[in-house]
Amino acid sequence: LAGFDGCEFYIEAWPELVGKPMSQVAFAFDTAIVVGVVTGAGRLILNPPNRYEISEDDRIVVIAEDNDTYSPMRGGFHFHYEQCMHRVAHP
Repeated sequence: LAGFDGCEFYIEAWPELVGKPMSQVAFAFDTAIVVGVVTGAGRLILNPPNRYEISEDDRIVVIAEDNDTYSPMRGGFHFHYEQCMHRVAHP
């Protein structure tokens, strides 16, 4: 169950994400997957709503390969809806 192979959960504060909505934070990491937030009060929120705004005391929960393999992308958050959509043939 525990080991050092594969991806693991990491919880860390990122001051540059304070004030950002989860809809942007979800795409802030190129090499990690955001799964939730631990609030300043210690409450774990998995899959927070898109409108949830990161507070100064919040810590971001991600799944990543290692704690030194991820950080927020520099230069802002760029989400291209068209790149994420797959065309599905309708019968």
